[in-house]
Formats: sequence, structure tokens, C-alpha cells
Amino acid sequence: MARDFPEYAAQLNAINERMLDLLIPFRYRGLYRPCQNGSASIKQTLPAFVPEMSYENMGIHNGTEASEQFMAFMQGKQTPEQTATMMQNLHDYCGQDTLAMVKLLEVVQGAISK
Repeated sequence: MARDFPEYAAQLNAINERMLDLLIPFRYRGLYRPCQNGSASIKQTLPAFVPEMSYENMGIHNGTEASEQFMAFMQGKQTPEQTATMMQNLHDYCGQDTLAMVKLLEVVQGAISK
């Protein structure tokens, strides 16, 4: 984006410098629980550290499913009712992913502060 919008390059680069990859502490098992079953995936990590949150009962459970449903929408293969349901499910799924990152950041911060 900094390349495409040079007038905002300084601000965009400053944001990028503050980005953290939350996968790292879980992938290298700095933080790990056996119920992750060897996975650092957010779908395994989230319920391991934040048990009240899960993707289990959601209308969309993973990124592959989200992509497939969106592709069906783009190809005109859904009824208006299916599209409305998909849009709500995508909203919920993306919201869950965003909140999951916040909660997992809190887990990492809590582990660091001990």
C-alpha cells in the first residue's frame, strides 16, 4: 500500500513496523496446550487458551468454507436467502477471527508479564 499510496507511506510503514505475528509463539510452542493436537492454527489455539470461544457452532467454521461460499456467491450460484445467510455468517466469522486475535494477544501478553 505504501508503494501505491506514497503520500501515506510514512504512516503505513509505521503501522507495519508495529505488526506482530501471533502465530510465532504458538507455532514454536512457546505457548502450547495438548488439546491443540500439535497445531498452531487459530481454530485449535483459540479454544485451547480461551475455552469460551470456538468456531464449532458458527455458520462458517474455517477459511476454506468462507472462500467456497463467497465463490458460489460471486458465480451467482446462491439464492438471495442463501446470500443473506452467507453475509451474516461471514460477518460473524470475521468478527470471531478479529476477537480471537485480541484474546490471543492477551494470552501472549499475560505469559510475558509472568
